[in-house]
Amino acid sequence: MTMSWLYAFDAYLVALSWSGSAIAVLWLGGLLYAVYRLRRHHPRWQRVHWLAFVVLLLATPLLTAVVVGGYGHELPLPVAAAKTHLMFLPFAAIGWMLAAGLLGAPAAFVIALLTGALIGFWSTHLPTEALSEATLALVFAWALWQPYRTRFYRFLRQPLGAAVAVALLYSVIGTMNVLLVSGNTFAEQVDIALTAAPWLMLYKVAPLLVGGLVAQAVALWLPLPWGYSGELSPSPLERSLLRQFSFVMTSVMIGLALSILVGNWVLARRSARTLILKRLESTTSIAAQSMPFFTENGDLIIRKLASDPALASLAPAEIPAYLSNAKANSFFFDAILLSDAQGNVLASYPEGEQLLDNELSSVEFLVNTDAPVYHDTAFSPSRQETVVCFVAPVSAPGLTTRHLYLVGRTTLASNPYSEPIVQGLRALKNVESAAVIVDARGRIVYATRDDLDWVKDDLPPSPAPLPAEIADPSGEHYLVEVSQATGTTWRIIAISPVSRLQSIALRTALPLTLMVLVLALMGILVSRSLLVMVTASLRKLSVAAEHIARGQLNQPLEIDSVDEVGQLGQTFEYMRRRLRARMDELSRLLHTSQRVAATLKVDEAADAVLNAVLVSGATTVRIALSSEALPDDRANDYPIRFGRGVAAEAYGPLDAQLLKLVQRQSLVRISKPGRSYGLEFPPEAPVPQAVLAVALHYEQRFLGVLYALYNTPHTFTDEETRYISALGLQMAMAAYTARLYYMAEVRHQRLLAVLNASPDPILVTDKQGRLILANLAARTQLPIAPTMNRLLEETTTHAPLIALLRRQKTPPFSEEITIGNRVYFATVASVQTEEREVGRVCILRDITHFKELDALKSEFVSTVSHDLRAPLTLMNGYITMLGMVGELNERQSSYVARIQKSIQAMTEMVNNLLDLGRIESGVGLQLQLVSPLDIIDEIIKRWEAHARQKGITLRTEIHPDTPPLVEADPLLLGRVLNNLVDNAIKYTPTGGTVTVLARPSGDDKVLLGVRDTGVGISPLDQPRLFEKFFRIVRRGGPKEKGSGLGLAIVKSIVERHRGRVWVESQLGEGSTFFVELPLRQPHNK
Repeated sequence: MTMSWLYAFDAYLVALSWSGSAIAVLWLGGLLYAVYRLRRHHPRWQRVHWLAFVVLLLATPLLTAVVVGGYGHELPLPVAAAKTHLMFLPFAAIGWMLAAGLLGAPAAFVIALLTGALIGFWSTHLPTEALSEATLALVFAWALWQPYRTRFYRFLRQPLGAAVAVALLYSVIGTMNVLLVSGNTFAEQVDIALTAAPWLMLYKVAPLLVGGLVAQAVALWLPLPWGYSGELSPSPLERSLLRQFSFVMTSVMIGLALSILVGNWVLARRSARTLILKRLESTTSIAAQSMPFFTENGDLIIRKLASDPALASLAPAEIPAYLSNAKANSFFFDAILLSDAQGNVLASYPEGEQLLDNELSSVEFLVNTDAPVYHDTAFSPSRQETVVCFVAPVSAPGLTTRHLYLVGRTTLASNPYSEPIVQGLRALKNVESAAVIVDARGRIVYATRDDLDWVKDDLPPSPAPLPAEIADPSGEHYLVEVSQATGTTWRIIAISPVSRLQSIALRTALPLTLMVLVLALMGILVSRSLLVMVTASLRKLSVAAEHIARGQLNQPLEIDSVDEVGQLGQTFEYMRRRLRARMDELSRLLHTSQRVAATLKVDEAADAVLNAVLVSGATTVRIALSSEALPDDRANDYPIRFGRGVAAEAYGPLDAQLLKLVQRQSLVRISKPGRSYGLEFPPEAPVPQAVLAVALHYEQRFLGVLYALYNTPHTFTDEETRYISALGLQMAMAAYTARLYYMAEVRHQRLLAVLNASPDPILVTDKQGRLILANLAARTQLPIAPTMNRLLEETTTHAPLIALLRRQKTPPFSEEITIGNRVYFATVASVQTEEREVGRVCILRDITHFKELDALKSEFVSTVSHDLRAPLTLMNGYITMLGMVGELNERQSSYVARIQKSIQAMTEMVNNLLDLGRIESGVGLQLQLVSPLDIIDEIIKRWEAHARQKGITLRTEIHPDTPPLVEADPLLLGRVLNNLVDNAIKYTPTGGTVTVLARPSGDDKVLLGVRDTGVGISPLDQPRLFEKFFRIVRRGGPKEKGSGLGLAIVKSIVERHRGRVWVESQLGEGSTFFVELPLRQPHNK
């Protein structure tokens, strides 16, 4: 690989012909227009793009200057200044290929122009090389940036695939480059183009493939935007069948035409070459065979003159006259010389002639041999031509001087004995050919033209093989044929210009070429015309198909032909009619289904179905419902028979017969009713000619029959049967739905009567929080609007009631709520379907009277508690003092212990009642910042021994983010946790676990809790768990002692701290009591 050739190579360009110049200008204009059209195929340039463009532009001369292998193949271009050598430039295309993928078509065009100019100036010498390189660059850029989706276009978007495509394209562009050069005939241009095209392809494909590989590597491995990367679209060929057929047919026609033209040209050229070579061979063979006649006569004449007895008797002064006379009488020689053995001329005619170099050599040859004669050629400086010399020793009888030699000179052009040879060779001028006769020393003995000295220089010495062609100094090529002259060492060379071969070949190939071109053009036009006709018909069918797809079925398709396209059109027309009929049926079905779906009454649904069957062509239609279609608690006026059409009521007796028939057979089609199925038609109605009956089935129920009667003969098609069967299915669904609706309505009225009879208000909401039902008590006792199916906020303004019904807690739950001056105990339960909540039911029981009794009870208990406290203290004191009076026996001690225990229980109950009263009476809290963790520790220490004694694990579960301080009454807060832990240990069996919990609840609350693994609490007991004196009764379970006030005290304390308490429990899994308190209590002034 080197660039040294740049310093030793003369660069030049071949001139263009005037027509080639015009084509080049048009070519350049087309390229500029293509650049304008392809300008959008490049990214928006920024500084980095301009930098890349400048780098590639500067690197182009360097990439183009790298050559591998030195000078390459010589092209037969018409140049006179120097030879045209192709050079292998492997990196020449890299610059514009990278520019095409990274920068777009305009940048690739500019860089390719520079690349092509350098290649043309240095290598191919073709002035249009820049245009061809720019054309390849634009095609390459288009291939990389085109947005089409087919596999072929995806292959072209790959740089290597695009490189292969432009390499194939160069076979045409390179041939056109050669055709545009000047200095030759058209025939010679065609021949040179076809000769040079393979070499141009060979030297061009490799650089294109190298550039494609480099570009492919950049596209795959470098993180740079490359080519088109947007959404793909259909190619132009995909959008038109005519384009596809035209492209294929044109490609095939062009391919066939080019194949025939190239083959025709090759055959014509081969035939012309054979013809010319045979003519040259014939001429040279005749001349070669005629050569002995010339040489033998020359030898004979010179020997005869040398043996003439008169020569021996002549005086030296008489010899010139004798030689002149001998020349004139021989008609062969132009000059005759008499020489001795040393080469001294004794006499000559014309006078003053001297022996030539080869003549002296011939004399010396005869001196040393006994040969009778010798002939050779010699160059005559005076005549500036090669002469043929014949030498013979003088052997005249009586000659006293020994070793004399007679030399005769002649030329082929002037010798009468060589006239047949000369005339034959001169005849080649008539066919624009020429001939030369060359001796063994390479001297021209004879030439038909004066400018053929170069011939002997281009031929290798004999017996080396001859080249097929030779070229003159101007670069014109000739065919050559050589024959060896018989009896001599001379070669007869005949040449004919290749341009004559091309002219003959062109004249031979031109008629067939024109015929092929005309036929190809006619084939393209005819095929396109046929395709236009076919595609026009297909377009008409496409429009019809589009109308069918859009539902425009009223416009018939006009069919003029009966060929395959016409048959396809008839099929489309048949499909249009069928689809129109089907669409009409579907429209009627849709209209019927809408009417059926819009009603829940069976008679309205039946009317819609009957009308739809009548429209299809039936004379009479009836529907009869079976007993399974009737509601369980129907009234006597529930409709079961329906009819429409002619004498519809008269055909009523058929209902029972067809009900039995279709119950066994779902579909009955009768074309001749009088002959089959045993139907008895009523006498007052005409006998139908056809009957179609379908069973009404839904949810595995036989609901009745739908049947249509026809007064004229009728054949039922599958479409008609499906249509009436679909109507039957709709009627079956309507009958089943009407039955369910009727039964649901009856049950709804019953339920509504039950609810209205209840004295407690009852509210029902749906999942969206709309009030959908309120009984009479609710509408009269509660502040709600009379309109249902509205949101709670729109039906009432009572906020606690709305909050209760919208509570996120999963029902059931209960709560006391005050509405007006009445207190209600509200219980909320969920309405579930498939284990999903779809609504809620709230029952409000008026407990105002019970609240008043509870207040009286609390007042009585408080009074009694205060009155009992002093007697209980006195009794406890005297019982304690009994042991001081005297010793008690065992029974007495037992009685005293029981009395003390009872007094302590009564004292504890009295204290609890007093504490509860103090809390409920609103006595102020002793608020201070306390640590809930410290209180929990105290409770754990207090109950740990008792829990261990019972075999229960007592532990804590403290969250690390639990607030350290809470504002509360420490004694009451400890009382809350103490009561909860007491209950947990009390109801947890041996081996269980009691856990005290503490964790944050939001940002301003703390959550305390006690979790046990005890027996759990029933959902029915949980709503009353925090009531005073409420005790859970468990059958068969242990009965724990207690007053039923512990949880009531817990609730009162928590509510006094503005908190809330609740329980989460499941039977058999344990319970968890939660207490949520605010971190800070509000301080009211």
